Amino acid sequence: MQRIALRVNNRLTGRKETAREHEGQALAEYALILMFIALVCIAALAFLGIPIKGFYTSMKGSF
Repeated sequence: MQRIALRVNNRLTGRKETAREHEGQALAEYALILMFIALVCIAALAFLGIPIKGFYTSMKGSF
């Protein structure tokens, strides 16, 4: 579907872009999204790390 849209766009604008250029761009965007998710996870663990450790310690003591 993306290739068809790219061909139509190329016909209308007269540009000669390939699907590979867009695939490389998508790969970079996915890498940025994964980096953002990793940073959010690290921040969440840093913020909640001590309360979670206390919860597991109390659960361990109850058994």
